[in-house]
Amino acid sequence: MSWFIVAIASSEEVIFRGALMGPPARRQEVLFHRADRDDLLRVATRSLVVPIIAHVVWDLGILVVWPLVQSGG
Repeated sequence: MSWFIVAIASSEEVIFRGALMGPPARRQEVLFHRADRDDLLRVATRSLVVPIIAHVVWDLGILVVWPLVQSGG
């Protein structure tokens, strides 16, 4: 299951932070209209690697770790 989460999170970042944010000049424009954690990471690092890692860690935490903690096991 974790490989599936990694694949989905990576795909989302490549599509939404890579292709849709476009070239560096357009990224600043996008940030003025809406900005979330991953957008800021994308612009600040000039890379998709950091937002992908952040997205994967968040998804794994919410979908795997949190349910285990909530169930007590």
